[in-house]
Amino acid sequence: IIDVRTVEEFNEKSIESAINIPLQLIQFKHQEVLNKDKEYYVMCFSGARAMMAEGVLSSLGYKVSVVSGGMKDL
Repeated sequence: IIDVRTVEEFNEKSIESAINIPLQLIQFKHQEVLNKDKEYYVMCFSGARAMMAEGVLSSLGYKVSVVSGGMKDL
């Protein structure tokens, strides 16, 4: 799971196994922590930022899906 919320939001409440890469850093940090051979789920608070991140990561060749509803529904 890739959580694209801010560091502050992530530290407040997050899923234990999630990787935090804030949306504004996704284009710069993806190579450091992601592997194109794996499949990822992208989430944020409500889904809007996750959809943007999914578009960026998909265009870079990653296999990603958006978690509908995000953290607000957990």
